[in-house]
Amino acid sequence: MDKIKETFGYALGFVLFVLLLPALMWCCTLFVFPNPGQSLFPSLSPDFARNPSAFLPPLARTVVAVCLAIIGLALSIWAIIYMRRVGEGNPMDAFGHEVAPHTKHLMTDGPYRLSRNPMLTGIFLYLTGCCVWLWSWQAVAVFVLFVLIMLLQVRSEEQRLRRDFGDDYKAYCRKVGRFLPFTIGKHVFYNGTEVFFYSGLAEVEINGKWGYINHNKELVINAIFDDALPFYNGAAPVSINEKWGLVDVHGNYIIELQYDDITAFHDGLALAEIKGKSGYIDMQGNVAIPFIYDFATVFRNGYAFAKQGENAFYINKKGERLEE
Repeated sequence: MDKIKETFGYALGFVLFVLLLPALMWCCTLFVFPNPGQSLFPSLSPDFARNPSAFLPPLARTVVAVCLAIIGLALSIWAIIYMRRVGEGNPMDAFGHEVAPHTKHLMTDGPYRLSRNPMLTGIFLYLTGCCVWLWSWQAVAVFVLFVLIMLLQVRSEEQRLRRDFGDDYKAYCRKVGRFLPFTIGKHVFYNGTEVFFYSGLAEVEINGKWGYINHNKELVINAIFDDALPFYNGAAPVSINEKWGLVDVHGNYIIELQYDDITAFHDGLALAEIKGKSGYIDMQGNVAIPFIYDFATVFRNGYAFAKQGENAFYINKKGERLEE
């Protein structure tokens, strides 16, 4: 059964990323405000609006597009093979749907030396090739929207990785960028360690305890926690004595320390775990959906994926099971 689900998951990813997204770019180019003479860069040549080939001839454009697509797909395939062999697992979920058990080992070599998310980096290169081939602002608009959606997905997954792999993953993040071999932007250090800001705060370790500083490196949430994760949607998971809760940017508890695991809020609900069962907490700290699931994902666009025994299904924010 797991093999079937895994195969289906990868087939779904192939259809979505490799086939449907380029098809959507193509359809938007043809049917959304179509203007065959309009280019991405009309100011580069006075004749460009009448003749797009004045900037990049069709043959050159095709060569660039094909090269980007091949390199991108090769990188994604390499990352999948490496993840299965070295990480001994697969992506934990894709848009709320469990593909297979997540990786058991942190991967920092192979394609993961180039990017913390080499599969997505490869897909980005492939879709960039599609944009070059189509040569339209509509294709670029679809690509940018896809990147923004993936950023939200990646930030959610990073919380799990930090919880699973701790300091090793934090050190890896300091050396390798999300999608590039290097980190971009201003590097901020605190006590010799690079820190990253979310919602204006960064978690820091002081004498074995964790707290949060602002951009002025002022400690604004005292270092009292055994572990602390980045802020997301105004809340950060923190832990003392292996119990997790959520704090706001002022250090006040939104959800008291009482759960075995917890995420930040997604669609207004935090996924939590207690005694091996998963459920959901609202922003007032109340149980919104009971702890009855053997496995569950965070909510996205009003839906989450859950399992009870051998039964897998989607639920809405009321906890109601959706019919397939």
